[in-house]
Amino acid sequence: VHGGFDVTLANEDPNRLVPLDTVRGLERAGRVGRVHESLYTTTGNGTPVVVATRFGQEIAGELRDAGVQAVLLSGT
Repeated sequence: VHGGFDVTLANEDPNRLVPLDTVRGLERAGRVGRVHESLYTTTGNGTPVVVATRFGQEIAGELRDAGVQAVLLSGT
C-alpha cells in the first residue's frame, strides 16, 4: 500500500520496483561482488523526518558494519 501510487505492476512483479533479478544477474556475471543478504525498506508516507533520519542512520550503520560498499536506492 502506498498513498498516491498505483502498486498494481509492483504487485505483479516486485522486480519492477526493486530489480533484484537484474542485480543477481550482475552478481552471477561477476560485475558486482556479492549481494547483501538483507533488503531494507521503509515507508515515507507520514513518517516524521526525525524518525526517517534515525532509520537512515541505523540502516547505514548496519550496512557499513557488514562491509557493504554500495547500495541501490529505489523510489516510488
